[in-house]
Amino acid sequence: MARGAPVLTGTMRLAKIVTACGLLMLSVGIRAQDATYTVSGSVVNSVTGEPIPHALVQLVGRNGDAELTDADGHFEFDGLSGARAGVVARKPGFFSELEASDGQGMFAPTRVALQADTPSVVVKLVPESVIFGHVTSNGEPMENVPVKLLRMHVFDGLRRWELSGNTTSDADGEFRIANLIPGTYLAAFGPGSEGGTPMTGSTTRGRGYAEIFFPSAADLASAAPIELVAGQQFEADVSIKSGVMYRLSGTVSGYSPELPVTLMLITNAGETLPLQVAFNEKSGQFQAETSAGSYTLRAEQFAQESTSQADSPITINSDTAGIRLVLQPAASIPVNVRTEVSDAHSKAMAQSGAPVSVRLTSSVPSFSALEYVSMPDGPPNHSQMIRDVDPGKYYADVSAQDPYYVQSAQCGGVDLLHDDLSIVAGSRVAPIEVVLRDDGGTVTGTVNNGDAPRGAVFLVSDRNPRQTRMSPERGSFRFTAVAPGDYSVFAIDNGRRLEYTNPEALAPYLAKAAHVTVSPNGGVSVPSLELANTDAVNAAK
Repeated sequence: MARGAPVLTGTMRLAKIVTACGLLMLSVGIRAQDATYTVSGSVVNSVTGEPIPHALVQLVGRNGDAELTDADGHFEFDGLSGARAGVVARKPGFFSELEASDGQGMFAPTRVALQADTPSVVVKLVPESVIFGHVTSNGEPMENVPVKLLRMHVFDGLRRWELSGNTTSDADGEFRIANLIPGTYLAAFGPGSEGGTPMTGSTTRGRGYAEIFFPSAADLASAAPIELVAGQQFEADVSIKSGVMYRLSGTVSGYSPELPVTLMLITNAGETLPLQVAFNEKSGQFQAETSAGSYTLRAEQFAQESTSQADSPITINSDTAGIRLVLQPAASIPVNVRTEVSDAHSKAMAQSGAPVSVRLTSSVPSFSALEYVSMPDGPPNHSQMIRDVDPGKYYADVSAQDPYYVQSAQCGGVDLLHDDLSIVAGSRVAPIEVVLRDDGGTVTGTVNNGDAPRGAVFLVSDRNPRQTRMSPERGSFRFTAVAPGDYSVFAIDNGRRLEYTNPEALAPYLAKAAHVTVSPNGGVSVPSLELANTDAVNAAK
């Protein structure tokens, strides 16, 4: 042993070994924590597969990490730490795949696992669609014609039309509406006047045109749907028939002179048109001018707690006089609830108030879906009320809070769990009678969705298919307060697009559904469901 060298005891040797190992572990930990990675890839057109230059690419949750793709649609981020990253891309004229799928304005990031050799990322953007065309009358271009696009979408299982774009034709009669996602559209043109509408009482007749739907339908129900796919350019040319404006005259009665009276024209598509009216508040006489067409002429008066109205269906193809409108209170419908309870907790809930909601939604295709919801009409245990319901045909959604389910819902002789409710102007509507029970069962299960996005599970009653229930799927599902009876259960990848209140829309999915029977207060477990692909099922129809 060399002179001056330290002598290490066994304990000291062990301490140095442990210390050395600790330093080694710390060093490795620092290197792993400081390790950085690269994420690269390209942004492409989902239809053509071509690269998209100058698209904005961002890393989700990382402030300032953004860049534009180069001329070849390529992007690259260096010096990234962590385990995962999310990549999103945007560019005017394109949508994310999620936006194009459901129109919800959402971006779902492409998830990337960070590693030494991170695979190249491909982000797909869906190109916008466009509807354009030319508006003429007697072969001549029509300027300033209103053009409206309606897109069909499904909300809470009901099919609806929503305004998705509007413009007016230019001096050459041309129009163009862009930034459209794939889907089903209707195109409406007009109504309008040429050169402005003369003042009421003038001897000069104005000229105008009624609303038409592509290609030449007089109403929304007869219109030809336009099925747009991603990136499509669709030409919708129309020819409008213009003519002189016709005069309407008549009287309104049953109104309060202290409050204003409003007169309006409503098209068959449910659109309210501006109407220049001369109304004499003392005599109730009115005069107006409009273009030819079929309408509902409506008079309304609003008081603090009520609405009075009168409707008169009219077809205008000449001057029309002698119209009589008698204002009457708008329909208000009581909702009476009876509970059949067996549980002490349910009885306590019933005493504190009826846990039910009734929603009436217009079941006739229109520009705007009329909707009314029941509201409490006094202290707990008193009836609810649906107030000031316009005439029309309505789908009734009657729902109850757990632990109740809806045993029955009747309005006069109409079974609201099976049929629509018709409201006639000026008629009295019978109360809605709802019966709730608390002996429902539960339905639970799992969904095998593989690598697909999570979707939705549907519980379809064999007896009341219109009362189908939907639950978001998170690998498993659970329905409570299920009315005793037989059911079909299935899962699909995009439940928001399914018109599940329509038995015909459900039919393609029921063939492969699981079938269960729910007994009072019983529980049913469904074997693992396979997640169906909505597009594949629709293609097989």
